[in-house]
Amino acid sequence: LHPGVIGTNLWRYTPKWTRPLLNAIVTDKNIDQGASTNVYGCLAEKNFFPEGGEYLTDCAIAEPKSSGKDEKGSLRNKLWEATEKIIQKNGFELPKELLDGN
Repeated sequence: LHPGVIGTNLWRYTPKWTRPLLNAIVTDKNIDQGASTNVYGCLAEKNFFPEGGEYLTDCAIAEPKSSGKDEKGSLRNKLWEATEKIIQKNGFELPKELLDGN
């Protein structure tokens, strides 16, 4: 999912002189617009996603750029393993059905 570059107060950490430029050129969505693809992905009917794991942008399935792909799955596996460790380190357990599917 790519929400876009959202104009939020996170930009307050950039130098003051750059903010007008960033807001005019870099940000392409306000907060509501940026949240819309997240909300859409959560609420869309299951049959909207024919394969599962589709990439969404602007409330639609899209093809990610090659730099955003993980063809071999190695990055997603590393992320999953790191997430499992963080969850366990903080005293939580993942549901068994998530661990079985890994």
